[in-house]
Amino acid sequence: MADNAEKPMVKSSKDVPWCKSLESLPVFTKKEIDEHRSKSGKRKADDTSKPIKKTLKRGLKFQEERYLSSDTVYTKVLSNSFMVRAKCRASMSTREIHDLEVSLDLTSGSVMVAHCTCKAGNSGYCNHIMCLLLELARYSLEELDRVPEEAACTSMSRKWGIPGKI
Repeated sequence: MADNAEKPMVKSSKDVPWCKSLESLPVFTKKEIDEHRSKSGKRKADDTSKPIKKTLKRGLKFQEERYLSSDTVYTKVLSNSFMVRAKCRASMSTREIHDLEVSLDLTSGSVMVAHCTCKAGNSGYCNHIMCLLLELARYSLEELDRVPEEAACTSMSRKWGIPGKI
């Protein structure tokens, strides 16, 4: 049985831990997001297409309003893919949270798989997935090494009671 001790262990996806590292994040831009949108089957990926444009607009809104907290974003690298797992608040409920998973090709940066637990998320083209893709594009553009920490509201200067400029 000494032969078994000499064989290297092959790590499965369950053996690789989730972390906050973005070092292996492939270049991911609006081009890759548009490619993903074009595969939705909801018409063309140009910005004149109403259903897809609506999804992009809502994804931007979700990103601006921090529906997706960077505290819930985790990554892992497998042989040919960069996987991202996150949680996103539902648009109509403050209590409901959706689980998101996206897998990017390590060489091309294209979206291989996307899934959300919302009703429209099985297709991988929902507003929550769009929000996560936009957040990943921001991380790529800023060339971040780690998912940034979300600043607590008590750590920032106050936003109320500040007089306007005269």
